Amino acid sequence: MVAISIIIPTYNRRNLIRFAIDSVLSQTWTDYELIIVDDGSTDSTGEFINRNFEDSRIKYFYQVNKGQNFARNLGISKASGEYLCFLDSDDLWPEYKLEMSLTAFKEHPDCDVVFGYEILIDDGGNELGRSQIKPYSGQVTAKLIVDNFVGMSAAMVRTEAVRKIGGMDETIKVADDFALWLNLSRCCRFYYMDKPLGYYRITSDQISKDTVARLNSNLYTVKKFLEKYPDVITNEERRNALCEFYSKRVRILGKERLYKQGMLEFCKAVVNRPGLILPWRALYRMFIE
Repeated sequence: MVAISIIIPTYNRRNLIRFAIDSVLSQTWTDYELIIVDDGSTDSTGEFINRNFEDSRIKYFYQVNKGQNFARNLGISKASGEYLCFLDSDDLWPEYKLEMSLTAFKEHPDCDVVFGYEILIDDGGNELGRSQIKPYSGQVTAKLIVDNFVGMSAAMVRTEAVRKIGGMDETIKVADDFALWLNLSRCCRFYYMDKPLGYYRITSDQISKDTVARLNSNLYTVKKFLEKYPDVITNEERRNALCEFYSKRVRILGKERLYKQGMLEFCKAVVNRPGLILPWRALYRMFIE
């Protein structure tokens, strides 16, 4: 048994996965296994990995193309580590990511998820800035409903906790990480470190760049979560969270020039908290920006 199982799902990322693997092999903490799940690649990804990497810690698995959530679940089923980390095949880690995360677990044994922030990079690896979503520690369900502030590549989680909730939701194709953190938040405490623990690459063919698809997936995830666990937060927390959630959607839909849909989201925000000014500010920004 190793301390950490690292899962990299990949699909036709032969040109980038080498950088992800190199960032794992460069870690200052070395007691880990690297599980690579090839989700039906057609660009000889497996051949490339087997030819260029001979490290015994690397375990390669191939599956017929199903989606990254299925690939991650296969990785989870193969994991032997006490802790899990997920790294997308086009993302990177700083060399201290594993060691710093383990230290955080030792200092905060009551937590099941520790995470830092992600630095955004472009196709060439040039830094574009950092994630601007405000993070939270502790019992974070109400805050997570508003927005996903846990970067997949910047987090570490106890394997037992992930298996307890059943792993990744296989009904969600876009932003399946959001569902993972929401489901974990029901029974787990989170701890945030103000440190860069991942590099998130924004590529030209990235599925999560489709803003509307991601918005729709997030809406589906939140609705499904609250319907399944209606008592996970108080009614007051629920109303506040949904007001913020829909208000944010108003602003984003405005940037996409989807004004009719934005107006519908504005109405939902107001219904949840009629007395708050937040939805009105979002409505103003939708038309001004």
